[in-house]
Amino acid sequence: MIAFDSSSSTVDSPVMAVFGPALAQLREESLEHFNSASVAIEPLSCMVRQGSRLLRVRIRTDSESFFAYVKLYNVDGCTPEYIGLMRQRGVRDFETTRRVHLLMQSVSGISTLRPIAFLPDHLAVVTEEVHGTTLGQLLTKKAGWYQEREPLDDLCTVMARIGVWLRTVQTLDVPSARFSLDGMKEYLDVRLVRLVRHGGLAAQERCGILRFVDKRCADVAEADLQEVVIHGDLSPSNVMIAGTNVTVLDFEMWRTGSVFHDVSRIYHQIELRKLKPWFKPSALDRLLEATIAGFDPTLSPERPLFELLTLQHVINKLTKLTTQPVGRLSGAYSWYVTQCLRRWLRTRGLN
Repeated sequence: MIAFDSSSSTVDSPVMAVFGPALAQLREESLEHFNSASVAIEPLSCMVRQGSRLLRVRIRTDSESFFAYVKLYNVDGCTPEYIGLMRQRGVRDFETTRRVHLLMQSVSGISTLRPIAFLPDHLAVVTEEVHGTTLGQLLTKKAGWYQEREPLDDLCTVMARIGVWLRTVQTLDVPSARFSLDGMKEYLDVRLVRLVRHGGLAAQERCGILRFVDKRCADVAEADLQEVVIHGDLSPSNVMIAGTNVTVLDFEMWRTGSVFHDVSRIYHQIELRKLKPWFKPSALDRLLEATIAGFDPTLSPERPLFELLTLQHVINKLTKLTTQPVGRLSGAYSWYVTQCLRRWLRTRGLN
């Protein structure tokens, strides 16, 4: 059975009315989802996000007690056809998340969220809560100036394990497909045109970038074009660290893509921290080397496809800074980052 202790809950009745049907199904299927004939769920707090609602709960079974999240996707106003597609995608994504969780259990120091249930009728996902500190917080704490060697050594271990995580998830079987360089060029040019229109680049700079892309595409090895499973949105904010153990969040929206997409993205995001004065560039360089070593010791950032994907991340960042309004203080920093990114392009002969 499922029990709610309303006296200790901060969740109000309207929220419980929204989550009630999903929780009722969990009650009926407690043996399947919790391997327990009885289960008590205590709602603790609720958060509304763009596209979903999230309920934090405490779960007590016959053998364990832990915290979890129940996420309901918001499909208000959506067509039945779209909702049906969401259900199909949810079933597929949950199964893949379950496979990835089992896969990571065979490798020391890496993991994903523990998936508990997906309820198609309610578009509800239940996952165990992860404890730890985000990678972004650790980078700020340990990759600055005047740090002792030991904490950075630990962080190097963490970064290497992130590389291992990325390489491990790519071993999942997916239908064979080739990464499209033409598709990438079209994707880039859409953003380059937008940058030119908003004054972020000159027209001749766009032409130079496209020439560079053509040149590097010609150098890409055929073996690098096999598509693999990727996270797609990896960032320091969705990697949780406990000690030196790594848990990657937000994997439910996985897709297939370039073998270097995720590793080049996290590499780029750490590189950007060199623009902030409280980070020590030499410390960040060590972390970047550890990430690459964990992923593939033979990989170089100058590898053609890796460099093209880094270019893509730079252009995406530049587009965001150029087209989105910011406040006065953040505007000054955005201007500085914009100039640094344009300089990055020019050093590669893209002017």
